Amino acid sequence: MKPDNPAGRPKNVPNPISWEESELQIAEFERGRAGLREEIKRERKALDALIDEAEGWQQAKTIRAYLAAVKTHATREGTIDDDAKWIAWAYDQADRLDPLSPTPPSVLDTPRDQYRELGMNEYLDEEGSIRQA
Repeated sequence: MKPDNPAGRPKNVPNPISWEESELQIAEFERGRAGLREEIKRERKALDALIDEAEGWQQAKTIRAYLAAVKTHATREGTIDDDAKWIAWAYDQADRLDPLSPTPPSVLDTPRDQYRELGMNEYLDEEGSIRQA
């Protein structure tokens, strides 16, 4: 077969690249792949947050609808005054779940280290913080 180019290679065979060029290409591909992995990780985290917020919003709507029915029932039964404290608490819980509402403070916001059982080799220091023995 007669070569198709002056370098003696057929046209369909690519020119060889140097080892350095090959290493640069591989590094460039890896940077692109690493960037893509990071972009996918950020996108998944954002989507998970969106789903959590939408689920919280939906749960809040469900609780508020339920509470409207509870209030109607309590009014009809004449127990609305007895149930008022619980109803107010329940509305606060709906607000805590709703990402579109201000969140009222709750004991549920307490950091776990302030109430969890001490583990083996742990103790409370003078400030009440958990320390390792």
